[in-house]
Parts: sequence; structure tokens; C-alpha cells
Amino acid sequence: MASGFALFHQFRFSVYSVAAKYHFVWEGIISGIIPPRVVQAWFNLENLLTEEKVA
Repeated sequence: MASGFALFHQFRFSVYSVAAKYHFVWEGIISGIIPPRVVQAWFNLENLLTEEKVA
């Protein structure tokens, strides 16, 4: 039970940190400064880097 709670807390924390990290991106999209294509390319790049770290 305790380990499950710790895991959930860690997951929640990572979600918060990602949200904080990309906050400026969402602001840019909303205000139209950053084109969605650029954001999509950035996410694709990050996914590739993350997959390489895991593997």
C-alpha cells in the first residue's frame, strides 16, 4: 500500500513538472506566437530522446 502511494505521488509529481515545463509552450500556442508544427516537432524530438534513455 505504501509503495503504491509513493508510486502515485511520484507519478503525480512528474505530471506536475511536465506541465510546468511546457507551460510557456501552451502560452505560446494560445497567443499564436509558436506555430503548432514547431511544437509537434519538439514533442517528436523529446519522445525520441526519452525512448533512447529508456532503451
